[in-house]
Amino acid sequence: MLELQTGTFFGAHHKVINLPGLVITDTQYTKDKVDWHYHQNPYFTFLLQGSMLEANKKERYECLPGTLLYHHWQDAHYNVKGRGFVQGLHVELSPFFAEQFELKLHAIEGSLQLHNPMLKSIFQQLYFESKINDSITPLAVEAQLLRAFELLNKERQLDSNGLPKWVKRVKEALHHGDYADLSLNKLAALADVHPSHLSRDFPKYFKASIGQYLRQLQHQKASHLLLTDASLTEIAYSCGFADQSHFIRRFKKETGISPLSYKKMMRR
Repeated sequence: MLELQTGTFFGAHHKVINLPGLVITDTQYTKDKVDWHYHQNPYFTFLLQGSMLEANKKERYECLPGTLLYHHWQDAHYNVKGRGFVQGLHVELSPFFAEQFELKLHAIEGSLQLHNPMLKSIFQQLYFESKINDSITPLAVEAQLLRAFELLNKERQLDSNGLPKWVKRVKEALHHGDYADLSLNKLAALADVHPSHLSRDFPKYFKASIGQYLRQLQHQKASHLLLTDASLTEIAYSCGFADQSHFIRRFKKETGISPLSYKKMMRR
């Protein structure tokens, strides 16, 4: 089976940034199918545009824009490219990076699909940093990655300990519900817990308040819709913003750039 060395990914690389212990690769997927292979180092994939299927020995993932995957080193998998333009950001970590910051990578095994919107927001910021790529970028990237691993390790620890049933019900409701129609009482009723219990314990399991978590989900949905032909007004109302102006203010506060600038940057 083919082993891919550091910084090697199938496709056309728009940009490769080498930092101490890290390689960030902005890649356009060009092969219809990539057969079974594994990588020398662990890495994250954040799908920016298009779609693909990824499968390992345990699971298959249908990946759309905003999908975030983590791959442990030497974890075999294959990819099938979707139709049209497909672009992904890879962040690969060497043993040097793990040792430098005392990251226990051995505790995170296999291939994982990560749904936490707080994690996805971190990798969207990493993509912006790869575009800026100035003297501050190395420090900014390291800080964001340490945040990502802190969240990821806490999630894995919770998974291994088992989650209360109400947590899974609430997560499903938040990820698939209508933001405008949600309320604390409705969420509590779905979870079959008291509203005060839900409000108090939510940060323990989601690493954010309910409001922060929902705003990240809202932002992720809007980011995906900006890659379509939908107007700013349509996106604003679809994602539960009060109006287009509210959407523009919130998006700029979250990312530092306007929705139209983001759209132009992604199209480039």
